[in-house]
Amino acid sequence: SSEFRDFCAKELDTPLHHIKFETLEKYEYFLRSDELIEEQKNTQDKDGATPLHKAIERGDRELAEALIKAGADYTIRDKNDKTAMDLIAEKCRGDDEWRKWCTRVKIDQVLKLKYAKRKKILFKLRRVLLVVATLIATITFQA
Repeated sequence: SSEFRDFCAKELDTPLHHIKFETLEKYEYFLRSDELIEEQKNTQDKDGATPLHKAIERGDRELAEALIKAGADYTIRDKNDKTAMDLIAEKCRGDDEWRKWCTRVKIDQVLKLKYAKRKKILFKLRRVLLVVATLIATITFQA
């Protein structure tokens, strides 16, 4: 409706900041339904919140999961300097359902990383440590 469009324009947000479906499948279908929707998944509202921030704040795990699967950027900071991962970590501190959700979606709520990203970081760290160990060994043998 034009009222909803005017509201979104005023708040600098998108329908993704407001939608509510019953299932993950409906969210996934909606996110794939239109290129414009796909482009809006990282749009920040007047408070800097993305649709992912809003979904987490509302406790809408299905939308949060659909957005993450669709490639939403979970590192964008809102005006309170919080990322979606920060909000997830806060939810997980006091809620078993959120902890189970994190495990299922493969999010490490303590390190605030997707497991795939965590493995990538650990692999890079391992390479750096190998170089450091090689340098230490070389210095030791030359001394």
